[in-house]
Amino acid sequence: MKLNLQNEAETIKLGKTLAPLLEKGDTIALEGPLASGKTTLARAILRELGETGQIPSPTFTLVQNYNLPKFQLSHIDLYRIQNLSEIAELGLEDAETLLIEWPERMGETIPETRLHLRLEITPKNDSRIIHINPLGKSWENKIQKLAKNIAA
Repeated sequence: MKLNLQNEAETIKLGKTLAPLLEKGDTIALEGPLASGKTTLARAILRELGETGQIPSPTFTLVQNYNLPKFQLSHIDLYRIQNLSEIAELGLEDAETLLIEWPERMGETIPETRLHLRLEITPKNDSRIIHINPLGKSWENKIQKLAKNIAA
């Protein structure tokens, strides 16, 4: 599925629409260049899931953990990761639910079952194209719900 989001408000709306579909154990991978809206989308998801505090970008801390009403979520930013051994040191195997920025840096260690979102900046610069790729049966079913909610 491919969506054209005209502005930041539409990116936030997508995050709010996507958040209720998340369950304990899910992974969302956010891929795209700098300033493509990955953190904006992540913040919208976290807000909709019930986070009321500050939501800093995990660019420097690498991992921000959130104890949400439904589950614990780890927001990860791998931008500064140079090799796979650094990822092993993050202890992601203990995380319940993952929201990963720069997932391509995980190589083959990325969870196979995930919702992979690739964001592109359009020449118009305010709008974004988001490619939504559900990997795994559970995500394929959830994307059908997402498509219905977006169309409504």
